[in-house]
Amino acid sequence: MKTLHGALVIAALLLVVTLSLGWLSAQPKAQCNVTWYGQTGEYMLEQVRKDLRSDCKVVVVELMSFGGPVHTSIAIAQEIRAARTRGMVVEMHGRTVVVSGGVIVLGAGTPGRRFIDAHSIVLVHGVQMSNGWERKCAALVPTPTTEDDKFTNRFIEIVAEDLALSSGKPLAETLLWTECGKEQVGGGYLLAKLGLADNLE
Repeated sequence: MKTLHGALVIAALLLVVTLSLGWLSAQPKAQCNVTWYGQTGEYMLEQVRKDLRSDCKVVVVELMSFGGPVHTSIAIAQEIRAARTRGMVVEMHGRTVVVSGGVIVLGAGTPGRRFIDAHSIVLVHGVQMSNGWERKCAALVPTPTTEDDKFTNRFIEIVAEDLALSSGKPLAETLLWTECGKEQVGGGYLLAKLGLADNLE
């Protein structure tokens, strides 16, 4: 009888331990640290989706990017905002180079938790279009008539709308940032000045 009683006690203890470990493993992680390096293209987009669909409460991102295609840069920003809507904190840390689409990605982070290296290289500019052998800055067409003109205009508007959303600046102002010849280059202070970052490191 004592042997049976002892076995039942041990079994009960094992069950409690197993259930406790299962409960602990099911709890969201307090913080996850990830790196997003390289082009803001399809590969980074897939990495972002994976990182932001984790069970972490806070995702701390180290970002370094020369930018990439407009559509994937915007898609990454949308993924970040969707994660924030779900209650996740996306803390951004821009390192060394945050250029073009990289600026769009960093700006989409949680307000108050967007950091940028003071000595980094930052570039804010308009949409760059390619005809197959050269890239050039795309300008808004005042009265678009062709499909290409309308497409280009909408691309520029999407970038300006995203920058307005991240910076809190009016769309009329962020549209000026996308104009050809009005490119802005500087250190981390530039993103803080434009409202696309909150803190210098």
